[in-house]
Order: sequence, then structure tokens, then C-alpha cells
Amino acid sequence: MAISRRIGQDSEGVPIYKHDPQNNLLDEIDHDLDEILESYKKFQVGALVSSGYCFAVNLSDIDDHLRINPQMFLPHLNETLEQVERIDGCDGWSVSALSQLEQGMKIFKKIANVFGL
Repeated sequence: MAISRRIGQDSEGVPIYKHDPQNNLLDEIDHDLDEILESYKKFQVGALVSSGYCFAVNLSDIDDHLRINPQMFLPHLNETLEQVERIDGCDGWSVSALSQLEQGMKIFKKIANVFGL
């Protein structure tokens, strides 16, 4: 599995270009898809070196509903969640899901517009 962190465009589809070391704009789209392809090729021959965003998942770890969202399997995210869960029950600490605090709570992510509002 892999998660692209640089897809070569912003949320509105405007291309994002690379910069040189002097911060001059280059005529090359800034994306990591070639790196993901190389990781996949390494996986095919058994030579994948897992990273934070390219990793292998055992078929047995995928549930019967075939939920294959890579974020569910991110190694560093799951390690962090396990660390947070270990805090639960420590003296003066408890861990709760937001839904346990307020029924029907929804989280919205604001996207800035071109005017920065």
C-alpha cells in the first residue's frame, strides 16, 4: 500500500511545481508517484523497504468487508494510537473517542480560499 503525499496539484487542481535549491520555480510537477511506482516494483520482487507511506500489508490483516484504506494500516499511525491507548487508565488520565464525549459530534476541516479567509 502507499499514500501519496505530493500529488502534483493543490485541492483545486492547480499544478504544483518543484523548486531548485535557490527556490526558483522549475518546469517539473512536484509529485511522489514515481517513488511509489519504484516501491511497488521492489515489492513485486520481494525487495520492498517499508517507509512511513509505502508498506506491505498481510492479506490476513484485511477484514471481511475488504476495507483497504491505506490509512488504516499506516505503521507509524497505528504505533501512535497504541501509545495513546496505553495512557488510558494511568493516574489522572483517560482516553475517549470524541463520539463518547458528545453524541453526534462532527468534525469539519476548513479549507482556506484564495483570499486566505
